[in-house]
Amino acid sequence: MKQENDGTEKVATALPPDAGTTRSLFTIGVSDKHGREIEPNDQGFSDPNAREARGLVFDLHIYQDKKGPQATAADMELYRDLARVEHALQELYPPADASSESRFRPYFVRLFCLAQLVLEGDVSQESKRKIVGGRLSTEVAKLEVAAIANDLIDDEASRVKNGHLRDLWRWAWRLALPFLAAYVVLMLAQTAPSESNGFAQWLGRLSIKPVVAANFMLLWVGTFVGVCLSYAIRTHAFSLGDLTRTDSDYLAPEVRLVLAGSFAMVLTLLAITGLGDLELGKVKFSDLGVQSMPTLAFVVGAVLGISEQKLSGTVEKRVGDLFGRVSPAK
Repeated sequence: MKQENDGTEKVATALPPDAGTTRSLFTIGVSDKHGREIEPNDQGFSDPNAREARGLVFDLHIYQDKKGPQATAADMELYRDLARVEHALQELYPPADASSESRFRPYFVRLFCLAQLVLEGDVSQESKRKIVGGRLSTEVAKLEVAAIANDLIDDEASRVKNGHLRDLWRWAWRLALPFLAAYVVLMLAQTAPSESNGFAQWLGRLSIKPVVAANFMLLWVGTFVGVCLSYAIRTHAFSLGDLTRTDSDYLAPEVRLVLAGSFAMVLTLLAITGLGDLELGKVKFSDLGVQSMPTLAFVVGAVLGISEQKLSGTVEKRVGDLFGRVSPAK
């Protein structure tokens, strides 16, 4: 079975008893950026140092006579671990970014050599032929794969985290600007004389209180700020997967911000309507529906944003409690 960096799999190669002079479980090769296998040289060696080499090819051999090495669960687990590291390399150092070549190549060569020792065996040349010796033990192999992953995390975690934090802040300010503008308009509508203020009269017909609506505008802004702070605070220990995804819930930055703001708004609406109040210190969320409290609105939003990982669960619990108190109609 060949596994190439484009995610395709080929049927496992069934070899006759007399195929070749060596019997290895895997043959490790290289492929180009399109996933096409690069043929080894006349002696059977693949060159991971070649600039066009961008992916690994795992060719699994299945021997018909059952006397050759047979794949075990531990072997396939090692194969998956190596493939995960390779995937991280592809995502962190894409071929389109020429400047990443100097960072990609040392890791790729190191991963290729380890994959050979782990799955194929100790490769050497004898009489102009490729020969394969013994393999690393499973315990040592796992430690070496983990070492490459940890080195990659140490080198790239800072860049990935700071890049994602910049994206969050960039989206936060883009989304916050309309809410800030709406806050200014609403407050001006509140202070202007009602007789000559058509906008205030229009809001009145819609049963919208400008001061309450203004509080909600700052609630959203505070939530955006809180979400950014939440990511900065909580993301300390990186895993290999964290290098290639924004977070464990796979949400894009703009989606995360909008969802957190929506949850914060729902919780505050539940408090204002009397369906389930919350308190922050000695202040109730329902106070935001009574008078102009811009500082409280911003702080409530920031606190909810910092707790954005728990917001969905809090909203779900509150709604569940409401349904638990609903009485059947007579």
